[in-house]
Amino acid sequence: MAEGKDSKYIQLISSDGHTFYVKRATCMISGTLKAMLQGPFSENTDNKIHLKSMSSQVLARVIDYFTYKTKYSSVTHEIPDFPIDTELAMSILTAANFLDC
Repeated sequence: MAEGKDSKYIQLISSDGHTFYVKRATCMISGTLKAMLQGPFSENTDNKIHLKSMSSQVLARVIDYFTYKTKYSSVTHEIPDFPIDTELAMSILTAANFLDC
């Protein structure tokens, strides 16, 4: 696996210690993650981002949204709704605000 800026995957680590391997390009949907991965931060070279305020359940849905947004960003037909569980809505909204997505 390539390291540093050439790595194809980034590790997103939730508050409960679950590690998600996500394509670098998919992470760029988030303004916050993009800044971390392109700036002078350790995340840019070690390809690990610890999201200490996000549970694995919330982070999994956020990553689903990144994939959804990547898939439908340039389509010309009607885009399906992105479903969000009511009980997770506030946590996902907070995460989306932090991640700038």
